[in-house]
Amino acid sequence: TKPRLHIVLALVHHEGRYLVAKRPADRHQGGKWEVPGGKREAGEDDRVALARELAEETGLELLAARPLVTFSHDYGDRYLTLRCYRCKVFNPGAARARDSDGIRWVTPEEFVGLDFPPANAPLLERLRDYHRLR
Repeated sequence: TKPRLHIVLALVHHEGRYLVAKRPADRHQGGKWEVPGGKREAGEDDRVALARELAEETGLELLAARPLVTFSHDYGDRYLTLRCYRCKVFNPGAARARDSDGIRWVTPEEFVGLDFPPANAPLLERLRDYHRLR
């Protein structure tokens, strides 16, 4: 049976831009863009996992998280349940790439035009609708 992974995603918005990171080339879906996040570990709730992943990937400290959208994706070799949260962080300007091939702050228009993994399609659609983009 294929692994079922629970993923938390931190959608960080600051001064009209969203924080995105480029997946390392040697990982699943390498070279694609994503919002910070990752696997929820055994015994963690979503908020603890979000705080840990944000710190590990960007050095940022989580202040608040509000559920935005939950979706699932079957990659064939693994099944993902993804929960995305709108997140507020302390000192967003201090973000740095710690576990990626780079991070950027992008406008909503740039965000929906980036190459994201297929699993992220519902998040992109949600942001297109929210910002009335096509």
